[in-house]
Amino acid sequence: MTSSLSSPQISVSPTQHQAIHRYPTRRPAELEAPPVDQAEYTAYRTATDLREPYRVPLTYLRNTKKFVGHELPEAPLIVFINSRSGGRAGPALTETLFHALGHSQVYDLREFRPGPVLQTIYANLAAAIENGDKMASVVRSRLRILAAGGDGTVAWILKTVRELQLEPPPAVAVMPLGTGNDLSLSFGWGNTFLHKTTRPCMQQ
Repeated sequence: MTSSLSSPQISVSPTQHQAIHRYPTRRPAELEAPPVDQAEYTAYRTATDLREPYRVPLTYLRNTKKFVGHELPEAPLIVFINSRSGGRAGPALTETLFHALGHSQVYDLREFRPGPVLQTIYANLAAAIENGDKMASVVRSRLRILAAGGDGTVAWILKTVRELQLEPPPAVAVMPLGTGNDLSLSFGWGNTFLHKTTRPCMQQ
């Protein structure tokens, strides 16, 4: 179950506040867990986004089909995922996200820290806006983050967003992949990942 994309600037109860702040900003211990299946983990790392080699920019497809719209993104999304959470679902979900969004928008927390990634993205957007890039302004105002992992992973992402003081702060959604997922459950978002969401990709 995935939460709706809502802003991280939300009112929290004392219990929820304690749940968020009990985790350090360093890499959560859950990221150090050994892979359930090394072969499966290696397989997803070599996955390729199926769309990119064949993509035609929407600018050149306008007026050909009624559903070909403007290139301005409605909900630009960056994903941070702990690929070793969720047992065997971790690698499968990461591969599904690679195919759905492309490698460039999906960051495996085993390799990338959210702070430097977000800092660089916002710096790139600021530079583009200063140069008159209207697309960059839209992307920055609509940017979303999907945090896929356990409680430690989610808290790490939320703390990073707060500490960087990103403006405007991106909305954050949670995909619970841990064992307890208490943080997600405390907000009423559920604590279960639906494994069937990875099946279409795996059956291709």
